[in-house]
Amino acid sequence: MALSRPRRLFMGQPYGFIQHVVQIMWVGLISFNEMGAFRNRVSKCAWPDASLELSSPDGLQMPTHVLVLADPQILDSQSYPGRLPLLLWLTRVLVDGYLRKSWNAAMRLKPDMVIFLGDMMDGGRYALSDEQYEEYYQRFRRIFRTDPAHSLPTYYIPGNHDVGLGQSSRSSDRAVARYTSHFGPLNQVVEVGQHTFILVDAPGLVEEEVQRARSGHLYDGWAERNPSGTIAFVHDLASRRTGQNVLFTHIPLARPEGAACGPFREHDTIREGWGSGYQNTLSAQTSQFLLQNTQPLLAMSGDDHDYCEFWHTYGTPDDFTGSPTKSVMEVTVKSFSMVMGVRNPGFQLLSLSPIRSTGETLATSPCLLPDQLGTYLSIYLPALLLSVLVLMVSNVHRVRTNNRWTEHVPIPECMQWMRFERTIVIRGRALRVVFPFQSAKIPRADDSLTDIKSDWKDGHPYPGVWRGFLGDVVGVAWWPVLTFAGIVWWAT
Repeated sequence: MALSRPRRLFMGQPYGFIQHVVQIMWVGLISFNEMGAFRNRVSKCAWPDASLELSSPDGLQMPTHVLVLADPQILDSQSYPGRLPLLLWLTRVLVDGYLRKSWNAAMRLKPDMVIFLGDMMDGGRYALSDEQYEEYYQRFRRIFRTDPAHSLPTYYIPGNHDVGLGQSSRSSDRAVARYTSHFGPLNQVVEVGQHTFILVDAPGLVEEEVQRARSGHLYDGWAERNPSGTIAFVHDLASRRTGQNVLFTHIPLARPEGAACGPFREHDTIREGWGSGYQNTLSAQTSQFLLQNTQPLLAMSGDDHDYCEFWHTYGTPDDFTGSPTKSVMEVTVKSFSMVMGVRNPGFQLLSLSPIRSTGETLATSPCLLPDQLGTYLSIYLPALLLSVLVLMVSNVHRVRTNNRWTEHVPIPECMQWMRFERTIVIRGRALRVVFPFQSAKIPRADDSLTDIKSDWKDGHPYPGVWRGFLGDVVGVAWWPVLTFAGIVWWAT
C-alpha cells in the first residue's frame, strides 16, 4: 500500500488556545456557581426525621414535611431610593434570579407544605395602583411557581412590609385588603399531620395591643369588644388546645437583652427596638399572652433576617406575674434573600410525626443557601484578576517574541530530551507525530515590545499589546456573558 507524503503535527494557535482555556474556565465557574452550587448546597440538607416517633401498631408512618421560608422581600422600584435606575434594575434581576434558583433547589426536597413567614414583597404596603400591585404580585408568583401537576399547599402570614405597621404617609389604606385578596386570611388555624398550625398576624397584633393598652381593657374585655381582631383570635385559641400546636409569627417573641441565638447566627443577638413601620420583637406581655393561649410545642418567626434559637418560659393562662411553668423553643428563620444583610440566606425544614405520642412529634433544622456575595468576591473577582493577568502576559509574550510563536509553539528547553517520533497510518494516509512540537518560525534578534509592522498575517499586521489584549478580552468574555445572561433569564 502506497503511503502519501507524511505530515508533521504542530500545536497551532497557542495564544488562541490560552483564550479558550480562560473561556472554558469562566463558563465552568459560572455554570456551577449560578446553578450547581444551589443544588449542591441544598443536597446536603435532610429532613430531620431521625428523632421522630414514626412507628405505630399499624406499621411505619410517613412524616409530614413542611418548608418554612421567611422574608423573601422581592424588590420594587422603591426598595433602594436614590439608586440609579439601571443599577436598581440589575439588582432586581440578580435578586429575583437568586430567589428563583434557591426555590428550585428547595423544591428538590419535595415538601408536603410551604409556609411563608411574612414580608413576601418589600413594598407591598406602599400606595401602589391596583395594576402596579397586581404586576408586583405576579412577579412573586413567577419566582415561587410550582409544578401545576402537583398541588402544593402554601400558607402565608403578613409581615410589616406586606401590610404596614403603625402610621406612615407611604403606606396604602388598602394594604390589608390587597393582602387578604392575594395571600389569604390574616390569621389562620391549619391542621397538619396531627398538629395544629397557628398562623398569627403579628403586625396587626402589635397595633391592636397599643390600642388595648391605651383603652385600659384586659384581654378578655378587649376580645369581646373586637371579636374580629387578632387578640380575639388568639384569646379564643385557649378553648381549643390540642397539645400539639405550632405557632407562626412574623415578629419574634420578647427575650432578655443580649440573649444568645445559637451557632447558625451571623450577627449580634436580636435586640428590642421599634421605629417607623417596624418593631424588632413583640412586647413581653404580648409574648406571654401568645404563649399562654397557644401553648405551642414550637414557635417560628421571621423579620430579623438572621437565624436564632431561644427557649422561652411562660406561666399558666391569665397569670402574667406567676412563676413560669412551661418552656418552648422559638426558631427565627433566616431570610431567603441575598440582600437582607446575611451572607448565607436559608430556610427551615420542619418534620411532623403523624402519631400522637409522648415522644418527639416534631423536629426542625436549618438549611443554608450559597453566599452570593462571597461568590462574587472570593471566586469571580480572583478569577477576573487571574484572567486579566494571563491575557496580558500572553500578549506581552507574543509581541516581545515578535509573533514568532503565533502559529506554532515549541516545547520548553527542559523538555527537549523527550523526543518522540512515529508515523501513524490512518485510512491510507501517513501522519507523522513528532514530540516535542517544532517551531515553524526562526527567532530574530530584533525583538521589540512595540515593533509589529514587520509581522503580517493574511495581509494584516499583528496587533500590539493593548489592542491584542482588548481583543482577547472580548473574545473570551462573550460566551461566559451569554452563559450568565441565559441562566439569569431562565431563573427569572
